[in-house]
Amino acid sequence: MEINRKAVKNQARQMLGGWVLKLFVVALVVSVLTGASVSLVSNVRSFTQTETTYSDEQLEEALAEYDSYPSGGNFFEEIKWTFEHSFLPHMPQKITVFGVGNVMRIIFAPLEMALCGLFMMFIQGRRLEVADEFRYVFTTGFDKRFGNKVLLGLVKSLVIGVMTLLLIVPGIVFGYKYFFTSYIIAEHPELSWSEALKRSDALTKGHKGELFMLDLSFLPWYLLNAVTLGLANIYFMPYYRTVIAMYYYNFTARALQNGELTQA
Repeated sequence: MEINRKAVKNQARQMLGGWVLKLFVVALVVSVLTGASVSLVSNVRSFTQTETTYSDEQLEEALAEYDSYPSGGNFFEEIKWTFEHSFLPHMPQKITVFGVGNVMRIIFAPLEMALCGLFMMFIQGRRLEVADEFRYVFTTGFDKRFGNKVLLGLVKSLVIGVMTLLLIVPGIVFGYKYFFTSYIIAEHPELSWSEALKRSDALTKGHKGELFMLDLSFLPWYLLNAVTLGLANIYFMPYYRTVIAMYYYNFTARALQNGELTQA
């Protein structure tokens, strides 16, 4: 059963209330440091510059098809399977896997994970003032598990980056496959990077199209953000992150109920 997207969004708007600016400030700082993109839309913009383009329906079908990979098996076997079912013959001629922005994103990846934890606390009813939000994000981001978080960010970025080179579908599939890793490691910091990847895989198995449609539903916000020269982000950034945090809990509850996931 799919998550009721409209109900989740309505609940997120009700939760935000007068906390928009306080959440926006810390989210903005972390986003600047990490160069994080909050949605698939920015990636689609670069994907569509290649020779091959896909309709929304084709992407949904491809996402469903790629759910047949050997989930739950060896991490490297899954990577090998994806290469074998990829679009290597259509690879663009000029490729850049890593740039300065990607390096910075990996180094500051723990801050992004801590920010996800902050929004998870927010939807659970714990409210922090701006100074306490920053203290939480930086203290949690650079704690004793820093190395594990950096490694998670590195592996995730590397895999998604390489899969993106195989054109649209592999990159999108792995982007959604590891969609919830930051939330997982924020809730369960004791997990290793590989366990976080595997748990996100279990959560999104069979539901990547659902996440894709969620991202598409925010398209008007991206257009509004462009028209207002970024001013719409003051509301949109906290709103989007609140919705995703709620989706994480809903996905987790559904997977546990269906026996697709066990308690960490």
